[in-house]
Amino acid sequence: MMTAEAEKKILPYNFKRPRLFSQDQMRVLHYVHEAFARDLSVYLSAQLRTLVDIGLSAIDQVLYSEFVMSSAPPSALYVVDVHPLHQKIVLELDPRLAIFTVEKLFGGPGIFLRKPRELSQIERRIMDKVMMRAFRELEKAWKQIHEIHLEEAGFESNAEFVQILPGVEPALVATFEVSIYEQRSFINICYPYILLERILGHSAMKQWRSSSTTEVPPAVRQRYEEQLEKNRGGAARRDGPHPDQAQRADDARSRRRARAGAPGKSTRPGVHRRT
Repeated sequence: MMTAEAEKKILPYNFKRPRLFSQDQMRVLHYVHEAFARDLSVYLSAQLRTLVDIGLSAIDQVLYSEFVMSSAPPSALYVVDVHPLHQKIVLELDPRLAIFTVEKLFGGPGIFLRKPRELSQIERRIMDKVMMRAFRELEKAWKQIHEIHLEEAGFESNAEFVQILPGVEPALVATFEVSIYEQRSFINICYPYILLERILGHSAMKQWRSSSTTEVPPAVRQRYEEQLEKNRGGAARRDGPHPDQAQRADDARSRRRARAGAPGKSTRPGVHRRT
């Protein structure tokens, strides 16, 4: 059992592709995208008049070429400019989800297609308004860390035509699972590493930590300190004297017994002093 527990703590590490994000940074990324998923879920539920559940599935560090290969055409890829950092991100939407959204907005029953197809020009114009709101929600989620402004720069149905950075450059992909009528769909957001490196800088992390912790009022702090002092005093009385104090008390008792011994007798047993 001890061996099994030790094996659980061992994680594989790829030296060819080191982890570029610390635990604190990954915690921030989860916090931001979970907030985005909640807000977007509320908006789509109100617009489509049905329950839309959006949850963050995973945040993975990949190469940009891997993200391109994982996106099977036809798809709905929105290239987004990030101001004022002068970088681009890619927001990938399942085309079946986009077509379902358009149908529901026009009062239709909303049926998920078995096979995805490309969006028409009219469907793209309608989805542009929905995506603008999605961009605003993503801006609001990032605002506590770094204030950014998102603006659509292009649309593609094939990821091979979207080259926001070289294929060998690292990127981070946030994957969301969308559930509607027991039908499952997805949304992906691909960030270049160089963009997140600037957003998740030391100053931004420090600001997030300070804003995420609330200051304790002085009265409450004083009450906590008084209670801790009482608990510390009670623990000292229950535990008895310190070991050093007990040792010194034993030494003092031994010296008193030695001084109070009968004269003419040795302190060692079995040995008598000659008179």
